[in-house]
Amino acid sequence: MSVHDERRQGLLADRVLGMLDQADASELDDLLLEDADAMAELEAMEYAAAAVALADLEREAMPPEVAARIAAKVEAGTANVIPFAPVKRAQPAPARARTNLFMAAGWIVAVAAIALAIWAWLPRDPSGTFASTTRSSGTLEARGVRTTTPETLLARAGTVRVDFANTKDALAGEASGDVVWSAEVQKGFMRIRGLPKNDPAVLQYQLWIFDKGRPTQYPVDGGVFDVASGTVTVPITAKLNVGAPVLFAITVEKPGGVVVSKREHIVLAAAIKG
Repeated sequence: MSVHDERRQGLLADRVLGMLDQADASELDDLLLEDADAMAELEAMEYAAAAVALADLEREAMPPEVAARIAAKVEAGTANVIPFAPVKRAQPAPARARTNLFMAAGWIVAVAAIALAIWAWLPRDPSGTFASTTRSSGTLEARGVRTTTPETLLARAGTVRVDFANTKDALAGEASGDVVWSAEVQKGFMRIRGLPKNDPAVLQYQLWIFDKGRPTQYPVDGGVFDVASGTVTVPITAKLNVGAPVLFAITVEKPGGVVVSKREHIVLAAAIKG
């Protein structure tokens, strides 16, 4: 397995286990946009992790007889399994076809078996938590990995940039800034200046994206964030696909954010005209 392939599988495993930091998450987002096989692997791992979680399995050493039965099941289900090993790049299969594959009973059994083996033998520190895996040293740029920034998004055709307007809310301070959003890759950034520093234990800021194709009372959650200094650049983490954004709005919410905002304190808003 090449260094690139090891890195890819490490990122995918960390994503499923919730262990990615911000830099690694950005690297993986770029990889998923460019590699259909990586997206298929991620979906497979997530199905597997869900199957393991639902089974409420003991996390202990696997008895030899259990390992033998798992190996037999995986071997018997090979015809239905998309292998984890890197394969030649191909155009992604239609969404309906991929869904049918993942829902096949043989697929679920085989993936759950593989996930169980991975879960049982992941390294842990003495406290029982998962130990960090070894990563290659150096920055992402030094390893030749392209990272996404507001500037790289603006270089893409179709990317929009719109200025935030201060709403004059009591909590808005002298805030200003702009939003950069690419509908093609479903990624974006907020560049904000002057928004008051917050105490995450008391309140947090939350972005909402109003989509032309969705009811206005249910905008897409764009992520919760904090402000620790006068100027911040915040990646947008939309929880749903955004088809045609018409408005980006930042509200003040309780720690952790909310599912539906009461919109009592809207501090910044950026409308896309036309």
